[in-house]
Amino acid sequence: MAVGRYRCLFALAIFVIGFVAKSKKEETLLRKQFGETFEKHRRQTGFFVPKLS
Repeated sequence: MAVGRYRCLFALAIFVIGFVAKSKKEETLLRKQFGETFEKHRRQTGFFVPKLS
C-alpha cells in the first residue's frame, strides 16, 4: 500500500512539472504573438489563479 502512495506522488509530481512547463511555453508564445498587450494582462493576472487585488 505504501508503494502505491509513492507512485501516486511521483505521478502527481510529473503531472505538475509537465503542466508548469506547458504553461510557460504557452506564455512565451502569447508574449510573441500579442507583445505589450499580453504583458499588461499578465501583470494583472496570476499564473494559474487570478490575483486578488
